[in-house]
Amino acid sequence: MMTKRLPALFILAAGLTMQGLYAQQPAPENHDLPKKPNLATVATVSGSARFGGPLTGLNDNLVTTSNRGGMRQRADAPARPRTQLYINYEWKQPVATREIATFWWNFNNGIRLPEAYHLEYWDGNTFVPVKNVSGLTMNNKALNTATFDEVKTTKMRILLDSADFGAATLQEWMVFKSDNSPSHPPLVDAGVDRDVMLGGKTYLAGTVKSVMPVKTISWTKASGPGNVDFAENGTRNATAIFSAPGSYELKL
Repeated sequence: MMTKRLPALFILAAGLTMQGLYAQQPAPENHDLPKKPNLATVATVSGSARFGGPLTGLNDNLVTTSNRGGMRQRADAPARPRTQLYINYEWKQPVATREIATFWWNFNNGIRLPEAYHLEYWDGNTFVPVKNVSGLTMNNKALNTATFDEVKTTKMRILLDSADFGAATLQEWMVFKSDNSPSHPPLVDAGVDRDVMLGGKTYLAGTVKSVMPVKTISWTKASGPGNVDFAENGTRNATAIFSAPGSYELKL
């Protein structure tokens, strides 16, 4: 077997060329979204499969796209069959709304947008279409706002006609709170259980999702044999030091 050592100058030049290629890759683009109270933030999301990210990415108040290509089929690959899919939001208590917004992205012409989509709400017995809807558009890489007669419900869903790659092209679905909507409590999660070192710092990682801005955040000891010393207690990512061994429960 023959081997050939490349000149050092060639290797260096190749390395510089690759670095140049990586440097030219465009940075992801973050899109500004309305600051209006968004009921979707505290909804539980479910639905059909969604390629390109989890369903929870639909109600996180974040949209990031890229100018890089991706999620394209090979030119010789058979066309994927188009199907009807759905995305469902559910709230723990009734909410009222008359306006939604959706953000669509075709992955730089890599995936076709759905043929159309429809908006329905739960009337207590079944899903029914919203009435007098206006603005169910699908402008690519943009926020599309739709209005309709106000509904009070615990569930809403979007039906997508003839969608490719699941619901991949739907990047965000916002549901705006109307004036008649009751206040909805925040969704709070203090984080996972863990083993900690006595006397050492434990880094907490709680989450708070709220329709309205949260004014104060505080950690407290709910149970446990010793004292708990919290630092940066006004944040979700506080630290805690435990004074005695045992089992503790912390509350956010």
